[in-house]
Amino acid sequence: MKNYFEFIDDKSSKFWEISINEKTVTTRFGKIGTQGQVSEKSFEDIIKAEKEYNKLIAEKTKKGYLEVVENYKNDKKDLVVFQDFNFKLQVIDHFIGRNIFDTELEILKEKYWNMDEDFSYEPIPEIKKFFEGLEITQEMCESITNFCPDGGDDIYGILVANWDGEDVFFDIQSLNDIKYLSNLTEFAPSAMLKANIDLNPLLQCEMLASITMCRENISYAVPFLKKGITVNYWSSSIVPMRFEKFKDVKHLFPDDCWISERNKNNNAEFDDETILHIQGDWEINNLNLNNIFNQ
Repeated sequence: MKNYFEFIDDKSSKFWEISINEKTVTTRFGKIGTQGQVSEKSFEDIIKAEKEYNKLIAEKTKKGYLEVVENYKNDKKDLVVFQDFNFKLQVIDHFIGRNIFDTELEILKEKYWNMDEDFSYEPIPEIKKFFEGLEITQEMCESITNFCPDGGDDIYGILVANWDGEDVFFDIQSLNDIKYLSNLTEFAPSAMLKANIDLNPLLQCEMLASITMCRENISYAVPFLKKGITVNYWSSSIVPMRFEKFKDVKHLFPDDCWISERNKNNNAEFDDETILHIQGDWEINNLNLNNIFNQ
């Protein structure tokens, strides 16, 4: 059995958790957003342990602690440990404004965030520490279906009072944590990734349907195209491309072009051939037809 309580006022933001396992009572307490401290006490029998359990709960509620049930999801077995803090920030951004940790965050902002005076252009230490200790569950990660980092995302303006969106301080260094986003369908960053970041971890996302990239070399796109994922290239506009069977797009070719005529005259010989379908204008300096996918 486990119960979780919070106490929030103008001066503090604390949590207190208590659990009982047979003859042992365990409490965990500290500032909201941190792991807190743990205390454990064993008793002679279950009856005495339960008596202590109920007594401590009564004491905390008398002091103003309120039990949190609906939003308490911090099952230790379900917590995600991120390799890249900047990746975690993007995950947290998905949950800003959903009443999961907004109360604690607003208290911190009111106390430490000052756009009129803070021109350090550095992360506010207290808010950064809050995000570092914030517990994210696998269930929360599984609810994310799109991952589209942008310098204008809310979390950066919260971390830096006068954030201008141009600093590389928050650039994601690794996509290894993408494995936690098991229901991801869209990856479309417009910023906040280090240059030439390894995209291969995205290939493990079984639900991924589209990816946007800025690299001119089409070889980076081939592994995704082979999995049936639409690749969107940044050019003068976003240009989608994907591998498709000729039979699925042959209606787009003029009847009098060579491939249409040959396919018709040779019992649909190209119908099951795979082609690269580019839906827009895509510029490339040199087109090597002998090695189309390595340029």
